[in-house]
Amino acid sequence: MKQFCTLLVFLFLAATAAAADFVVDMTYGGTLVQFESDGKLEFIAGKTKNLIGAFQFAPTEPQAGATGVMRVDLRTLKTGIDMRDEHMRENHLETDEFPYAWFELTDVNGLPDSLVLNEPYSLSGRGYFYLHGVKRPIDVDLTLTNGGTAETPELKVSAKFSLFLDDFEVERPRALFLKLAERIDLEVDFLASINNPLPDIVLPDWPERH
Repeated sequence: MKQFCTLLVFLFLAATAAAADFVVDMTYGGTLVQFESDGKLEFIAGKTKNLIGAFQFAPTEPQAGATGVMRVDLRTLKTGIDMRDEHMRENHLETDEFPYAWFELTDVNGLPDSLVLNEPYSLSGRGYFYLHGVKRPIDVDLTLTNGGTAETPELKVSAKFSLFLDDFEVERPRALFLKLAERIDLEVDFLASINNPLPDIVLPDWPERH
């Protein structure tokens, strides 16, 4: 009987610590993907709310880490000037051939033993970014806030990172060479919950480059 009770306790703890699928809440008004290019002659900023994704995480066992995938539709990026948006899609990102960018989260460092509700945590993430036919490892600065309730947990996430266009073979035509910076700074904000259906995301089979 004692062994049976011990087994029940073990199974209960394992179940409560099991990772859940947290899916980006598309109805959340704060969902935003934005980029900044601080070129020599011009500052360019753009944004989109077209972000889908999900990651696996156990709020009751945060040190187990997290993994997941995000996808943004590059065709929906807006900079405030229609002609510039068209040139960005056609001449730089070539969205007819590469309409999406993906981020694959493989590791998170700095997670505590337990998460306090509504307490923001500064973390570091590691993964791969897929853009313009190129897959490269990147580091990401993360801020994670545990919200919601025990029955319906929610996670508010902010991610910041930088990309270099040459690393992803994104060309800058001569006319924009001094306007579009080589380094692009990005920030992604979203809310994820366990009550949303999993999105259908398939990572491209692109070779990894360093």
